[in-house]
Formats: sequence, structure tokens, C-alpha cells
Amino acid sequence: INLTRNVGASLENPCLLAHPFSHLCQISLPALKHYTSKIQDFSDLINVETFGFRGEALSSLCALSNVSIVTCHKSSNIGTRLEFDHSGKITRRVPFSRPQGTTVSVQQLFHTLPVRHKEFQRNIKKEFAKMVQILQAYCIICTGVRINCTNQVGQGKKQAVVSTSGSSTLKENISAIFGHKQVQTLIPFVQLLPSEEVCEEYGLNVSALPTKLYT
Repeated sequence: INLTRNVGASLENPCLLAHPFSHLCQISLPALKHYTSKIQDFSDLINVETFGFRGEALSSLCALSNVSIVTCHKSSNIGTRLEFDHSGKITRRVPFSRPQGTTVSVQQLFHTLPVRHKEFQRNIKKEFAKMVQILQAYCIICTGVRINCTNQVGQGKKQAVVSTSGSSTLKENISAIFGHKQVQTLIPFVQLLPSEEVCEEYGLNVSALPTKLYT
């Protein structure tokens, strides 16, 4: 994730593009509503890894900013650059040379809402802090995923905001974000399922409770 004050933000995934998303790009659907929801079943709404979000991030971004995607599937010899209007429809599609992967670029965030855009610019430092907090939360819970965020102000150098190495445990992610000393202050706890008496008293369904916490 690369942030710039004057341009916007870009999110790059160097991994091979999955077939479902590639297919959506081919039929001009990746940023329309109801096409990219990550909810597969009802339980995903309370899953910490989804944050309870239904997805459709591209559609929401298109409504609030100028969005473009440069993507190249592992089966393609050349990539494609897609530009979208504010309803999520593709307005321009051109061949584009790039390695395998996908880059989503966002420019002029909130420019479709002048009052919100002015407020965003006035409180940019506060909004940046909120973004970092949300990103840190994602970095903690997303195991096996490498996340790197940089920020560049004007013509200055890129500065690292947060970075994880794709560790397999939450503990390693916490160490990457907050440091090893902070991890040493954490207190481990043991998960115990409630007894039958407690479940009956509070109307709990044991089978619906998580059987394993994140480690």
C-alpha cells in the first residue's frame, strides 16, 4: 500500500491473480455492486478476518474517487489497465505491460463530495491516524499475508508506516507491528468453553461457539 499526499493511494498484490477476479475484469464487472462480496456464508458476518464487511470495496471507492486497476493474470502475456466511472463501469480498457499481479490506484478521494473532501483535507493527520489503526488491526489478524504500507509527502522519501512478513501466527504479527518488547508484556490465557449450566442459564448454544481462538 503506497500513500501519497497529492496523488492518492495504490494497493499492489504481486501474487498471481485469481481466476474469479480475472473473469470479472474480462466481462467488465469487478467494480459493480454485488459482484465482489467476500461473504460466502452467514457466519462470515461475525468473522474477525472479514471485520463484518460485506465487501464491494471497489464499488465504494469508485463512488468516492477516481479508480484504475492494472492487472495481469498468470495465463496472460500482457496486462490490462482498466479505468472506471463513479458507478463502477469500465470507461477505458487498454493493454498494459506489467508483471503478474494486480495494482489498484485511488486518486482524488472524496472529490465527489466537496464538503467531505474539504473536511478530509483539513483533518488529514487525524484521518491518517485512523487509517493506521485499522491497517494495524488487519495486519494482526491476517496470518500468511505480507502487508507493507509506505507514505510519501510531496517529493520526500517514502517512509514505512507498517509492515508484516506473512507470519503464520498472531504473535509474530504483533511483534512485527509493535516490537518484541511489547509481545513480552502480553498475558497468555486458556480458552474454556462454558459449562452446560452456564449455557442453559444464558441461552448459549455450545455448538455455535468458536472451538479455537487465534494463536
